[in-house]
Amino acid sequence: MRQQSDKAGDVPCDSTHACQDGSTCCKTTTGEWACCPLPQAVCCEDHVHCCPQGTTCNTAKNTCESSSGSVPWLEKVPAMRQQSDKAGDVPCDSTHACQDGSTCCKTTTGEWACCPLPQAVCCEDHVHCCPQGTTCNTAKNTCESSSGSVPWLEKVPAMRQQSDKAGDVPCDSTHACQDGSTCCKTTTGEWACCPLPQAVCCEDHVHCCPQGTTCNTAKNTCESSSGSVPWLEKVPAMRQQSDKAGDVPCDSTHACQDGSTCCKTTTGEWACCPLPQVGIYAVCCEDHVHCCPQGTTCNTAKNTCESSSGSVPWLEKVPAMRQQSDKAGDVPCDSTHACQDGSTCCKTTTGEWACCPLPQAVCCEDHVHCCPQGTTCNTAKNTCESSSGSVPWLEKVPAMRQQSDKAGDVPCDSTHACQDGSTCCKTTTGEWACCPLPQAVCCEDHVHCCPQGTTCNTAKNTCESSSGSVPWLEKVPAMRQQSDKAGDVPCDSTHACQDGSTCCKTTTGEWACCPLPQAVCCEDHVHCCPQGTTCNTAKNTCESSSGSVPWLEKVPAMRQQSDKAGDVPCDSTHACQDGSTCCKTTTGEWACCPLPQAVCCEDHVHCCPQGTTCNTAKNTCESSSGSVPWLEKVPAMRQQSDKAGDVPCDSTHACQDGSTCCKTTTGEWACCPLPQAVCCEDHVHCCPQGTTCNTAKNTCESSSGSVPWLEKVPAMRQQSDKAGDVPCDSTHACQDGSTCCKTTTGEWACCPLPQVGIYVNT
Repeated sequence: MRQQSDKAGDVPCDSTHACQDGSTCCKTTTGEWACCPLPQAVCCEDHVHCCPQGTTCNTAKNTCESSSGSVPWLEKVPAMRQQSDKAGDVPCDSTHACQDGSTCCKTTTGEWACCPLPQAVCCEDHVHCCPQGTTCNTAKNTCESSSGSVPWLEKVPAMRQQSDKAGDVPCDSTHACQDGSTCCKTTTGEWACCPLPQAVCCEDHVHCCPQGTTCNTAKNTCESSSGSVPWLEKVPAMRQQSDKAGDVPCDSTHACQDGSTCCKTTTGEWACCPLPQVGIYAVCCEDHVHCCPQGTTCNTAKNTCESSSGSVPWLEKVPAMRQQSDKAGDVPCDSTHACQDGSTCCKTTTGEWACCPLPQAVCCEDHVHCCPQGTTCNTAKNTCESSSGSVPWLEKVPAMRQQSDKAGDVPCDSTHACQDGSTCCKTTTGEWACCPLPQAVCCEDHVHCCPQGTTCNTAKNTCESSSGSVPWLEKVPAMRQQSDKAGDVPCDSTHACQDGSTCCKTTTGEWACCPLPQAVCCEDHVHCCPQGTTCNTAKNTCESSSGSVPWLEKVPAMRQQSDKAGDVPCDSTHACQDGSTCCKTTTGEWACCPLPQAVCCEDHVHCCPQGTTCNTAKNTCESSSGSVPWLEKVPAMRQQSDKAGDVPCDSTHACQDGSTCCKTTTGEWACCPLPQAVCCEDHVHCCPQGTTCNTAKNTCESSSGSVPWLEKVPAMRQQSDKAGDVPCDSTHACQDGSTCCKTTTGEWACCPLPQVGIYVNT
């Protein structure tokens, strides 16, 4: 048990870190403080482990050696971070600082990081650092000195302090970089920040270099007369409060930020080119993805913007902002769907409504794309053809669903319905689904459907008619309406199926529902078939004189409010529903077989009807064979128990009535789910009374044979009498009757015996 720590007794590592009383401060491989859970311990040279005082670390064997033998070494845990004295922080600049005893170093991106050593050496890889008086050996990842080498340390990010917004570097009216940074444009024309003052923005639009150097894109370095250093990567600029009045409107529902240009995407949506004064044709590139500065032309082969002065990388557009839509201007598709103003309603391959982001557009025959008015769809080239040339076609987006007029829904049965303009069809499971076409043809695969007047071609996945073929549609699930409980089909007093279904038993004897009236329940206890057909388990079909159809899979039955008065009691704390039988599980818990006066099978998982025997080899109810698996322990019940019947283990633990208290390998109490059981010597399992534990075979032996043994479960913890606890130190304690011992990690553990001796294997 961990109690409130007495901070006054903590072992200080430095001004910001401490270890608990009885521990030792050690450095990690990164130079951070960690705690060895032993007093005055030896910090091992791997910077990960530690050993007790008076021993030496054996890194080859992972042990702590002494004249009396060896013990496993311990692993350190992170030190506690105390309230930092901000006055003692080491400032890196006006916005970043490192903790006292650290050193500020730059990262490869020019950001500040902290080396957890005072006056440290910042290594040239911009990632690591070394102690004062050593040199960085990047080949060996070590810090070299005349006395030897130690692993180098990895820097951690510096703390960001409250920024003085007045000192930020403005990029434009909506973006800024922190003081000491430089604004640069990215490949998309967005603002980014180079973490250096008056820096050079490299021509790849990704990196930057210090003032007075030049970017070497071939070597990824910043060159100067004094040598080269790695270049830096820019970070996104801060977005300030936008002045909405300056936004550039694209249409009534979309806008781009001030200083941007509206361009269309390949889908006809609005996107923003982050450059001002862009021409409609000259700079919104024909790939509908990129854009170029005014006065340049798009070179799609090279991904550049060409001009007489040279070429620069082109920019990628970003999505436009969606403004509050004027619903009055929406384009209605039907009574339940609409597209935004300036769009065209088109049907998808499933018959759903989608929106082509162009007014009076052409809906392409693939039911996915669309083209501008006056053009034709070229499905071979994925373009929209016209006398003036071709442009990429657009992809439709889903239509908006409006408030449905329930009065116009198409009823499938008393509990399901499809939207107006749809057709009810059955799925492969017999559930209702909706074909998004009126008076549609339901295809024989029970998945697709076709328009009225066509036939389903399952080989080609099309709908055939005298005028040609179109892709067939996929049905969608029907809507479930408020069920009329009076029409439900009762299975027993506690379960029911919806009207038009049939009650069938599952492999576990539970009730399930076949979504067909008066259906045939197949012998696999999983599927069912329509009335008048037979189940063909070899082909997974339902056979009849007219042919075969896929069989259906049952769904779980609905559980109704149980009549508690009719429940079947198992013991004082458990019961099964009326019409069920109480059986024990593999864990000795009570379970319910959903059959009256059933046979509980010896596998402790299944059961059979009265008058049959369990065949565990075939998973059927026929004849007896098989063996009993061992039991797995389960926690003590947390329901209202008749405490008077519990089996007490000691003053703080108990097992349920009919169980036996046994000790675990840790000395804790556990419960064997058998009365007066034998506690096996492995401290994990137990056996019935009158048997012996065979640890070699994991069985319980007796003169009549052997059965698998059982696994114990933790005992219930009752209210402890704190006054009797045995204190280990100021923060830990063991229960009365126990002894405090250290674990391999130096933590406190409890031996469940009073005043035990401590032995060490040598």
